Order: sequence, then structure tokens, then C-alpha cells
Amino acid sequence: MSTSGKVGKKIMKETDFLVIGSSKSEKERDCIAQWNCVVLEPQEFPTHYKEGNCRVLLLIEPDNSLLAEVQAYWADTTPPLTLIANSEGKGNDESVLCFRRDELTKPTFRSLVKGLLRSKKERDAHQVLARVSHDMRSPISVIKMACQLTGVHGENTKQRQRYLSMIEDSTVEIQSLIGDILDFSKLDNDTVTLNESTFNLHSVFNNVVESTRLLAEQKGLTMRANLHPATPEIVRGDPGRLKQILTNLTNNAVKFTATGFVEINTVPYPGGCGFEVVDSGIGIPPGAQEKVFQAYQQADETILNKFGGTGLGLSICQMLVKKMGGEISVWSTPGEGSCFSFSVKLAHVIEEQSPVQEISLKGMKIWTIEHPTEEAWHRSAAEGGFEFEAFQKTYSLARRAQGETPDAFLFNLDNGGFIRLSRVLNQFPEDKQPKVVVTTSAGQRGDAARCRELGVNGYLSMPFEFSDLDILVRLVIQEDSHDLMTRHTIKERGLSKVQDIAC
Repeated sequence: MSTSGKVGKKIMKETDFLVIGSSKSEKERDCIAQWNCVVLEPQEFPTHYKEGNCRVLLLIEPDNSLLAEVQAYWADTTPPLTLIANSEGKGNDESVLCFRRDELTKPTFRSLVKGLLRSKKERDAHQVLARVSHDMRSPISVIKMACQLTGVHGENTKQRQRYLSMIEDSTVEIQSLIGDILDFSKLDNDTVTLNESTFNLHSVFNNVVESTRLLAEQKGLTMRANLHPATPEIVRGDPGRLKQILTNLTNNAVKFTATGFVEINTVPYPGGCGFEVVDSGIGIPPGAQEKVFQAYQQADETILNKFGGTGLGLSICQMLVKKMGGEISVWSTPGEGSCFSFSVKLAHVIEEQSPVQEISLKGMKIWTIEHPTEEAWHRSAAEGGFEFEAFQKTYSLARRAQGETPDAFLFNLDNGGFIRLSRVLNQFPEDKQPKVVVTTSAGQRGDAARCRELGVNGYLSMPFEFSDLDILVRLVIQEDSHDLMTRHTIKERGLSKVQDIAC
């Protein structure tokens, strides 16, 4: 009934069920083998179980020494759901569920374990909602206070700008909390689709480095970065999700490091790229290093109370890395620091990226469904001489679309969302579809996938300069690209300093 340490560790990466104990019957062994679990003899624990990600622990006829060993192993972290199977079906610890040993071979036992896990997951979900509700109170209070003070000191331009900055920072914090919950829900239900495009990997890496450097310098930390010479430059993959993983890991490194440094490196990896995020922070105890990748968890509850957060960030990173064909792991020493390393598959692309040409928009037709964003852009670029027309109603556009097609169609998602965009695009004949550029004031992860489904050519979410919108429209008109053009495209071409927000 024993597995070797090597085999046991390999299987543990695929399961979260650990059984410790000796089996006395072939029927019992066959039943346990169907559970896809790691099975260890009592004397093999914890030697052959290193930092395993265990959600359920089943102890078969444990003696006092094994119980003490298990208690000591999980002393510094939250223990797994622990079950004991013995001949009496009783135990000394009321917090541990006990069963008669003969129940192990019954089909109802596995159903019972699944039900217990489901109940635990629901409790965890309620716990994280409570945390998020608590964490949202602070930024909401800041927004309320800043709005009130803006009304009192509204004539003071400097003070007003300060209050507006406070509101913006607080809304970003709220958006991050909500984004974590939405991302985890989609990943947990396997409804996330990677939005692959050709992008400059060096550019994404450098953008993360510079944004992390600002955070590190605010805490007096040293920021180090090493781009390995063998790192491919132009690759194909999902730049938004890659940046999300890197940003999450580097932000964590800064958050949990009081003095010293934060470092981000690329390392060679066949068929893709490897990354390392290293810090000199508080570190993670050995028994908690696998736990940090579990949903709703951090290495220590006191850390959660001190630093806040949903406890979903590293779980999201792990699921995204796996979805991108890679693996993630952590090495850490308490009091010395941590190193998170991961790899993802990225196809190396050899292509020349040509800069946008100085094409003239003069005489070109740009249509839109009327919205303040498009009106402002129209005013700022009026000297271009293009024919800009804003339609008040969809049926008005539909009549014109039967006879002519604009060079580009501009649509703001705040003006009806993807449902209205789909309805508007259906007004154009199938063989006369225009180039489409979409903007929004509240970009959501997953927007890019919806854009591709509808044949959208360009996408920008606020904040952006109107000059960036102008550049994107020119790029869309100029090039017949099958990839969705976004802020990543603009930045990689070196055409703008537009802020980078994953779409």
C-alpha cells in the first residue's frame, strides 16, 4: 500500500487527497486505489511528503505518535480536512471526523468526503466575501470623504486635484478586489479563453519592471531586473494574462518586503519563457509553501489581517500558468525571502514590425453612434480633414449602411455594450463590414475575446489620450491584421506612453 517518495510526490501534484496507514485487505486496497490519492505508510510520513498541497487527510488506525507527527507538521498553517478510520469509529479529538474502518469500502464514503469538501469550499467562499466586504469599506469611505471635501474646497484647484487622485486610487483598489473574484470564478469554472496575439515580450517585461520599480522605490527597496539574452523578443501568446501573472507576483514581492530588494528575471525555457520573481521579504514556512496556491488562503492568517487581500491572487496565477501550458513553484526561507518561478509556452515569431505610416485621414469616413468620447476625439482631430459622422439612432445608421461603408466605425461600449455593438454591426451587409475600433471607460478582462468574436479590429480602455485613439484608428485603417490591436500594439510600436491595462 506504500508509494515511494518520488512517485508519491509526483502524484501529489495531481491530487489533494493523502492517506496515511496500512491496509489489511485487498478490497480495502482496491477501494483506496480508486481515489487517485497518495498513500503512505505511517513510517514514511513526513519523510516522503514534502510540502504537499493536501486538502483531505485520511488516517487509518493512527497511533498517538502519528497523531503527534501530523499535528506538528501542520502546526504553523491551517490543517487539511482530517478524517480518522478505526475499528471503533471514535476518537479523542472532537474536531476530527471519525469513521468505522469498514465504511471505507462503501460507495457512500467517497460521496461523504466530496460533500464535506463542498461544504468547506462554501465556507471559504463566505469567508472571502466577508474579507472583501471589509477591505472595500476603506476605499469607499475615502471616496465619500473626498467627494465631500471637493464640494467644500472645490475652488482650490490643487486641493481638488488631490481629492480626485484619492478617488481614482480608491476605485482602482475596489476594481482589483472585484477583478480577483471574477477571475477566480471564471478560472474555477474553466470559462476563461486565452486571447492570443503576436506581441513584444521584451516590452511587456520592461513595462512590468518599470511599474514595479515605482512601488519598490516608494518603500525604499532596490529593484533589480535581468532580461536573459536568449529571451525571444516577438512571441505569440496572451500578453494581458502574462502581465497579470507577473504584476501579481511582483506586487506581492513588494508588499511582503520591508527592506532589501525585489528582483525579476527571465530564464531560458524550451518552447516559451521562464520567469523568476525574487525578494528579501518575510519568507514562507515550509509547511505553508504549497498552501499559498490554494484559493482563499495565505501562509498565515495574521498576514491576511495585516496586509489584507482576497487570498486569491496566487491561486489565480497558478491556474493561469497552467492554462498557458506551464508550471509555477516557490522556494522560500522564513526571514530571508522567497523566489516564485514559473514558465509559460510562447511561440517564437520572426517578423518585422513596421511603424505606422503617416497616412492622412483626409477624406476618409469615420462613423460612430453618438457618445461624448467620440465627440471629444472628433473635436481634437478635426484638423485631419476626415468625414466624421455621428448617428443618433441605430436605424439611421442602418439606412446609410445599405449604400456605403465607412473606412472605420468607432463604438464606445458604455453606449450599450457588446449586445448593442453586435446589433449595430449586423446592419452592415456581410460583404461590406467596416474596420471597427472599440473604446470603453471600464475595461473588463474578457473584452478582447468578445471583440474577436465580433470581428473588432481595435480596442482601447480608459485611461488613454485622444492621440492614442488617433494612432489606433490609423493602424486599423492601414493594416489588414488578423490580430486585435490594443494598447499593447501601440506600446510595442513605440508610438505612445499609453498606460497598460490588461484586456
